[in-house]
Amino acid sequence: MTETRVPAEVLHVTKFIEYELDVRGWTWDMLAVRMDGDPALNLLALDFLRMQNPNILFDEESAGQIAHAFGTSVELWLNIDRSWREHPTIVEGREENGDQP
Repeated sequence: MTETRVPAEVLHVTKFIEYELDVRGWTWDMLAVRMDGDPALNLLALDFLRMQNPNILFDEESAGQIAHAFGTSVELWLNIDRSWREHPTIVEGREENGDQP
């Protein structure tokens, strides 16, 4: 029998972004400029993401823009987001609110 291991705590993708910003000496505005597309729309999308609401979609396009800015892989950001969304405390919170996974 295989036991599924669940981390005690997971962090929202924005916590990892904040760490990267800090290490690089960037601001959220600087990140928005370095992402593909319109910096004003990017900043708005980042503001929504910073709400840390599980109902706000973090999709492959968003991950791709962040990956482009940081020079990392899309999969890195999708995996960070997926681990947060699939953590039992987040899933239970959605179920209590009647939200869809």
